[in-house]
Amino acid sequence: MLELDTYRAARAILAYRPIGAELDPGPIIAHAVSSGRLVYYPRVVDSGLEFAATLDTPAGGGIPSSSGERESTVVLVPGVAFDHCGVRLGRGGGHYDRALVRLRDAVRVGLAFEIQVAAELPRDPWDVPMDCIVTEARVLCVDNTRCVSRRD
Repeated sequence: MLELDTYRAARAILAYRPIGAELDPGPIIAHAVSSGRLVYYPRVVDSGLEFAATLDTPAGGGIPSSSGERESTVVLVPGVAFDHCGVRLGRGGGHYDRALVRLRDAVRVGLAFEIQVAAELPRDPWDVPMDCIVTEARVLCVDNTRCVSRRD
């Protein structure tokens, strides 16, 4: 994950706190904070998600707006399962799909264990696909224009 050009260029990381057996983004968040990136966590408000700044985020640090700079924000997204086309199976509330529609310029990175990656999942019209899936074994770039691995 830390080798992705999109992560290296990101000014803000929208993270999550793991529930149950979800992959813990803690090491990514620690790196983001230590490298001066803004970090936000979601909270459920009404039927959607709102991202709030952490204590480590400087005052006035808002989530970058849709400026056309796709690299400015990376959204780390948990899921029950992901497939090779970036389809995500969530917990059924639709919170992330509604939030991701509003964050259309952000790079969407699904975090999962390799065992959670399926060949194909059912897709509903409102599902927002991931740009890439990161597991402990690999980075699966679904949209190569938005999720680019640095190959040094």
